[in-house]
Amino acid sequence: MSSSVKFLLLTATAMLAACGAEENVVEAEQSAAENTTPAVETVAAITPELGSFGIDLSYQDSNTRPGDDFFRFTNGSWLDTYELPDDRSTHGSFNDLVDRSDARVRTIINDLTSVEPAQDSMEQKVSDYYLSFMNTDVLDELGISPLLPRPGVPRGDRHHRRIDYRIWPCAHRYNCQSH
Repeated sequence: MSSSVKFLLLTATAMLAACGAEENVVEAEQSAAENTTPAVETVAAITPELGSFGIDLSYQDSNTRPGDDFFRFTNGSWLDTYELPDDRSTHGSFNDLVDRSDARVRTIINDLTSVEPAQDSMEQKVSDYYLSFMNTDVLDELGISPLLPRPGVPRGDRHHRRIDYRIWPCAHRYNCQSH
């Protein structure tokens, strides 16, 4: 049997199987008609937060011919009406996402600092770190002293001189230390 005959038989079998499934299609349409309310609620629940998506033709400048200045034709109305916020050099949907994320993180940290978290928990560590950062009185009192070299603590340049470079290739693999 040639491959074209096999293909025709397979196609005919698939068509017959599809015709026999007509009862299932009618049942599926009836059940879909009964359940239209949840689908509408689902669509409403997934409406974009940052605006509509797709091509927005309202920003076109109909006074400009597309062949003369296509950028002005497609964005002219937006260019004439948009005002960049004073505190920004650029602005867009990603800036909105960053602002929203910052506000959410700020809310989480404020919630953590307003209660007493469990001892040695991650919440306590975040709260303590944030509160120490915000304690400007102590920071002003310390000045730059935390940045100054401390006795007994090796500085980077002296520390690097003590590395035994003969074992360096194995140091990262086996956590070797020079003696």
